[in-house]
Amino acid sequence: MKKYSKKTIIREDLKNKSGECPIVIRYIYDRKTLIIAVGLTIRPEGWDENEGCPIPSKTPNFKLVYKQITSKEDDVDSKINQFLNEFGQYPTTKE
Repeated sequence: MKKYSKKTIIREDLKNKSGECPIVIRYIYDRKTLIIAVGLTIRPEGWDENEGCPIPSKTPNFKLVYKQITSKEDDVDSKINQFLNEFGQYPTTKE
């Protein structure tokens, strides 16, 4: 069975006028990528790339931001597991 990769990142290539980057979940299966928007933006200096999460001391409303990110991650994990249980394989990026 093929495995997948999932990581929360920021899209520095899509900075808005305020210099903030969208937070997204990158799902990779069979070398194909699906980008899932979290619906939040953050300044690049407030993001810990190694940990894949905001830096508490550099992120206003850290608890709220962190809660929304983990909620979206849990939702994605739930959908992946539901698909795996139903079809016996991980979803492709199109599914």
